[in-house]
Amino acid sequence: MATGPIIWNKVQYKDFSYVAGILAVFCVSLVSLPTSAAAGTADTQSGVAEADLSNYDRARATLGDDFISPEEIAHAESIAYTREQLAHFRKTLPGKQALEWYHSRGYLLVAGPPQAMSLLDIRAAKAGAVSLKHAKWYAAEREKFSRDDKALPGWIALRKEPLPESLNKNWDQQMQLIAVPADIPNVAELVWGLTAYKVVRDIYLLPNGYVRTASVDSHANHVFAGDFDSTGLGVFNVQDEVSGSDLGISASRKF
Repeated sequence: MATGPIIWNKVQYKDFSYVAGILAVFCVSLVSLPTSAAAGTADTQSGVAEADLSNYDRARATLGDDFISPEEIAHAESIAYTREQLAHFRKTLPGKQALEWYHSRGYLLVAGPPQAMSLLDIRAAKAGAVSLKHAKWYAAEREKFSRDDKALPGWIALRKEPLPESLNKNWDQQMQLIAVPADIPNVAELVWGLTAYKVVRDIYLLPNGYVRTASVDSHANHVFAGDFDSTGLGVFNVQDEVSGSDLGISASRKF
């Protein structure tokens, strides 16, 4: 649309404020329409509706630092999620009741990896950010769990500490403490959650304790992890009959 100078002295107006009002409306129309269109395009490209954005706000309000989104992981760890995956995470975020359940029981809620990852996959992917200690034994070919048990894309909820009543109990006794809807995570799920929490929040969970997982070593004993500090996160094995004051069981809730 061609524009040119407005010659004020050719038209007489008794009420200049009236003219100013018309010009203001005209200018707002020119500016606001393209801006709204651009915003609509951005929402369409990202696949994220404005209503979905409030879900993350609700999760943060309920869980605080114990909620970790895929965007936070991607930023902190240089891990890439697709646009479709990011949209799926928002659509599948647990509801208010579930979030409150996690908060009351000391769970963290973390986005899983963009693709299925085993313990060895996670160890390789996070080599520059966090160390996994004592890897030689579980890297052996006979330890199938380190390759077969995987953390999957999707939300993973994990207890940040061992179940308090699970200490000083053997595996059979500890397993009896897990009730629906809780489950026992495999070692890849646990390690993904603990290491993501460290990289994003800079906090070591399980610095002075250990938790058993659902993963089983070549001797049919359940693998456990812990002793997480600046030297790395340890992954260990011991007979299921063993109990200890610092050896509990982990709990999770999958989606």
